[in-house]
Amino acid sequence: MLKSTAVETAVGHVWFSSEPLADGPAVLLIHGAMRTTDEMQPVARRLRNCVFGHLPAHGVPALEGANLDLWSRAFATAASAYFRGRPVVLAGESLGALVCLGMARFPVPGLLSVVAVEPPLSYSWPLEAAALPAWLKDMLRDDHRPLLASSRIPVTVVAGDAPLHPPRPLASTPSLLSDEDRQGVASLEVLAGGHQLMTENPEGCAAIVRRHLAQYAGVQAG
Repeated sequence: MLKSTAVETAVGHVWFSSEPLADGPAVLLIHGAMRTTDEMQPVARRLRNCVFGHLPAHGVPALEGANLDLWSRAFATAASAYFRGRPVVLAGESLGALVCLGMARFPVPGLLSVVAVEPPLSYSWPLEAAALPAWLKDMLRDDHRPLLASSRIPVTVVAGDAPLHPPRPLASTPSLLSDEDRQGVASLEVLAGGHQLMTENPEGCAAIVRRHLAQYAGVQAG
């Protein structure tokens, strides 16, 4: 059964949920905007020692501010207290992936690497068309590509193969990574699907996380 824990930071509480963890490295899964930890379950079931991070104002209280730098700093502070140096692979989707990339700028003990699934590195037409609150759209408008260069730990960006352009009516959201975004990524993996890859292709996402655990924590890949 999941146990929820609120970790105090200077700007409010950051919430984590997990079942009891066994020995060894953990995986911190952070969901995307207007999503919940429920959508992370298909990936979590394929991994061990998963901890869910709850985005502020997504079923948990908001922090004292709504910008990526503040959220990332708060999550980095909270992760330091929560994991206490345990080796951790960060794996986030969409806005959660940007939070993971932001966290990777800070010297959090134990952080091994980042699997950033469909991070919206630049603002694009599906985001403008999406029914998102104005404050969330404001968070996503900045150019987030510099986060890749500022990471202290290895980063793999995971993109869907459903192309972003041209703008068109679609039943589901395509990849939010443009060709230009992809060209600036040092380690890029492409999976079948669109933007919500953790739902559309959970095995592909979990396999990449398992490879990170094998490479950076010495865990045998399953």
